[in-house]
Amino acid sequence: MMAKCSVQCGVVALAVLVAHSFAARADDVEVKTVLCELVRSKDRNDIRHHLSYHAASEWKSGYKDDSGKIVKYSLHHLLVISWFRDGGRTALRYTVTEKGESQDVRSVYNHAEQANHDRQLSPGELTRLKKILTTLPKETSDPPIDRTVHVSYLEDKKWQTVTYDADKLPAAIEQVFDLLGERFETKERHQL
Repeated sequence: MMAKCSVQCGVVALAVLVAHSFAARADDVEVKTVLCELVRSKDRNDIRHHLSYHAASEWKSGYKDDSGKIVKYSLHHLLVISWFRDGGRTALRYTVTEKGESQDVRSVYNHAEQANHDRQLSPGELTRLKKILTTLPKETSDPPIDRTVHVSYLEDKKWQTVTYDADKLPAAIEQVFDLLGERFETKERHQL
């Protein structure tokens, strides 16, 4: 995927430069920057922060118990989704562990994790989710950042990542949102 992203970013960078020079002469041209281009920008720690949740299925963490001893543990994820908003500063993040622990949160970079929801999927829901994940399209798109839905998931013991356009989400992702419970921030799109 990185090779594809690098090639696409080169093409996108050229398109952005052309668009910028053209936009200087015409106000009706809108420049749309895509995820892989923003990742390469030195000042976009927000994007890199949100993408760090997609780096691997296993997340290591720890906490101090009552005696002050550090207790380390790992979470093994089945699914991580980041739906970018606000130019990439905010991401609506959905996660599901292999044990069916589901969480969604509005993550505002360098500010707060807001409106967090946790729930335990039933064994039947977890089985259904795993089946849905096997039907996700493997084709990746490069929409503008505010329409980017970045999806990482475990299939056949391999951590895979794809990017979809929020305006053209595959039916399988819509099924995932139906199963997990779509956040209120994006539900309005169904009423348009």
